[in-house]
Amino acid sequence: MAFGRFSRSVQRSLALRSRAAADLCAGDKADRKARRARQRNHVTSALHALIWDPDLAPEEHDKAEERTDDLQERLDALYDDEEDRIEDRAVGSVIAGLACSLELSDEWRRRASDWSDPPHPPPLTGTVAETKERR
Repeated sequence: MAFGRFSRSVQRSLALRSRAAADLCAGDKADRKARRARQRNHVTSALHALIWDPDLAPEEHDKAEERTDDLQERLDALYDDEEDRIEDRAVGSVIAGLACSLELSDEWRRRASDWSDPPHPPPLTGTVAETKERR
């Protein structure tokens, strides 16, 4: 009788854990889709701004249109694969990789600070002694 009670308790515990894990996975999947969509929009706007530079000469419009089509194909290939967790990568590195493949790496290097978030807070200025004095 004690074994029966214990086994039912274990079964209930496992069922509760299974439901909790399923709920977490469902929430994570929705959150991943939202992060993925935000990142794709960010990457797309940044690269469109690089391709369609305001100083673009009229004779370069055909090349810009080709790059735009190529960009769309690359974005589709990159973001359609749900197994690849592209949304966990830094936006700047995704943009840099695509810019390099589109032969826009020089333009990206010049304007990277416009679109990249700093990966960490800026370092403190001054010496350690000055920082302790301010506290």
